[in-house]
Amino acid sequence: MYHFMNAKSFCKKFDNKEIILVTNDFGPFRCFESLSENFLQNKIYFYSQSKELKYYRNNSLSNFLFLNISLIGLFFKVILDRKCEFFILQSSYASLLEKLVFKYKKNVYIFQDCKDDYKFGARAKYVTAFDSIPSDDFQSTDIYVIETFRPRISNNYNVKSLSNILLIIGAKNLLSFNSNIDFLKLLLKFNKDINYSVYYKPHPAEDISIYGADFFPLNGINLTDKLPIEDFWPKLIVSPNSTLSYDISEMVMLPKSFKFKILHSFGSDYDKKYYNLYGENKMISMKSNNYYLHEIEEFFNEQG
Repeated sequence: MYHFMNAKSFCKKFDNKEIILVTNDFGPFRCFESLSENFLQNKIYFYSQSKELKYYRNNSLSNFLFLNISLIGLFFKVILDRKCEFFILQSSYASLLEKLVFKYKKNVYIFQDCKDDYKFGARAKYVTAFDSIPSDDFQSTDIYVIETFRPRISNNYNVKSLSNILLIIGAKNLLSFNSNIDFLKLLLKFNKDINYSVYYKPHPAEDISIYGADFFPLNGINLTDKLPIEDFWPKLIVSPNSTLSYDISEMVMLPKSFKFKILHSFGSDYDKKYYNLYGENKMISMKSNNYYLHEIEEFFNEQG
C-alpha cells in the first residue's frame, strides 16, 4: 500500500517523539539527510558501529544534535521504551542487530536506499523514493514514497554540456584487490585513445591512504570529493554498481541531446562478488546510456 507524501508531511507524524536511528551504511544515511531539517525539534539517538559514518555525520550535520547510544542503551530502548520510534537505515545486508530490533519492536520504519530492497519482509514499514515492489507479496505493505528521499549530490544540477572527463566512482577498499587494480589499468589503457582527464571520487568509507601517497598521481588520476568537478560534469562514468551513478543521471538536468555514459562494472571478479552478495543492480537510470563489461569498447567509443 503506497502512501505518497512530501518530506514535511511524513516527518510531522513524529512530532515530539524520540527517534532511534540504527545504521552502518552511508547511502541510507545520506538519504536521511534529505529529511533531517524536519527533525530538528526531535530527540534523536544514533547507533552505529561504523567510525567512518560517525565522523561523516559530525561533519555533514554539524547543526544537528545526535545523542550517541550504546549497545546496552539500545537494547534498553528496544525492550522497555514503548514510546520511541525506530528508524533502521537499511544497509546492503540486514545485520543480526537490525533483525533483533525489528523482531522485538512493532513500530519500525525501514529507510530504503536501493530500489526494490525489501529484505525485512512484508510486515515492515518502508520509506523510499520508489513506487516499486519486487512481487505481489508486498501489495499490503505500508510503503511511504517521498520523491525527494535521495542524497543531495551537488549544488549545480543545470548543465549546458558535458566535459571530456572520465569519472571513476570509488567503493570501500575498492583498490585493495589485484583484480580491481588490473581493471583500473584496463580503464586507463582504453582512455589513452581518447585522452580524457581522469578523476577518482572516493567513497566516504574508503581510506585512500592505504593505496599509498603516490598511487593516484603516478597513474595520472586526479582526486575529487565534490561534484561537479570544477564546475564540469563528466561524459564518462565508471560505477562499481554505485547508487551515485543513478542519482547523477536522475538529478542532473542535461539538454535533450546529451546523456551520461555509465559503465556498470569494475571487472569480472568484482561483478561476480557483487551479484553473489546483493543480486542484480536495480539502481540503473534510463536517463543515461548504460554499458556493461562486455561493452567496454563501445563505452570508450567517442561516437557511441
